[in-house]
Amino acid sequence: KDNKMYVYYTGNVKHIGNYDYINTGREHNTIMVTSDDGIKFNDKICLMKNTDYPDDLTLHVRDPQILKNGNHYNMILGARTKEDVGCCLLYRSEDLKNWKYINRIVSKQPFGYMWECPNLVKFGQQTILFCCPQGVENQGYNYENLYQNGYYLINGDIEDKYELSEFIEFDHGFDYYAPQLFVDENKRVIIIGWMGLPDVPYSNPTIDKGWQHALALPRELTFKNNKVYQYPIEETKKLRREKQVINLQKSFVLKNNCFELYLPINNQEFTLRLRNDVVVDYHNQLLTFKMKESGYGRDIRHIIIKEVQEITIFSDSSSLELFINHGEYAFTTRVYDHSSNLEIDVKRDIQCIYYELNSYKII
Repeated sequence: KDNKMYVYYTGNVKHIGNYDYINTGREHNTIMVTSDDGIKFNDKICLMKNTDYPDDLTLHVRDPQILKNGNHYNMILGARTKEDVGCCLLYRSEDLKNWKYINRIVSKQPFGYMWECPNLVKFGQQTILFCCPQGVENQGYNYENLYQNGYYLINGDIEDKYELSEFIEFDHGFDYYAPQLFVDENKRVIIIGWMGLPDVPYSNPTIDKGWQHALALPRELTFKNNKVYQYPIEETKKLRREKQVINLQKSFVLKNNCFELYLPINNQEFTLRLRNDVVVDYHNQLLTFKMKESGYGRDIRHIIIKEVQEITIFSDSSSLELFINHGEYAFTTRVYDHSSNLEIDVKRDIQCIYYELNSYKII
């Protein structure tokens, strides 16, 4: 604002001692810093402490997002009540520094015990709340991950009276969480997700080498048919090398594991094998993704899809990102296999489009 950067984040403090870190022993402070150049930042300002939030909340209040709303600003925070019900808090400010609590965003029925990483975005008149609920129990093929990522459609005024839709899952893969939204200079809504998940039973072999996790490809969001679609941003095409048209009635050996693969499915059942032991199977309107050794504990996930018209796969050294029906559904996972196993095999005659991809270079 006015050529100055305003940065908001959660000052997370865990005190040493015999605490449960839910109702005792923790601080979640909302902090603001400013900068004129994005390099040097002014002193931190603590805007709110746990004692400033509503009395019925635990110490879990975090992840501020700020957005302009007419002539004022809103801040949304994820929260957990003392009754272990997830929700969001909505604040209002005229100056970006002094914030007043004005409303609470809750679902019709309790849905998990904590809503992390809330993001609000508008498509025309439709307001959408993205968040990551923790503590949602698995329901058949729904909510198979330990923690969820997805969104609610909001009908009404978030500052007054509103109603949330049912929760809609966003990315169904093993490794997608805590996405953040922004609107770029071309008015595109872009989302970037963390290619990881906390507290999961599976592992990453790179821990022994001192690193793990990554960020997913930046994806542009569109809204149609009352659903959010996601697809890698247009700039991703700049990574493409020579285009190849491949007939997959037989297995195809790749040159490397960094590629983009487009598969026109035309609503036919199929079984696709790629990398070391990854299998993508679609039968009876059920898409199944499974792997064994290369998943390091990642095993199987499902998506119920009435029709699969097309799939685009982005493969990198240790990741796979699948986009079904040009982003109607998405699936992101880490995969750790041997680079010598570069083969695609599909149990159908499909003419696909394949691009080997260059690595992205930060200038």
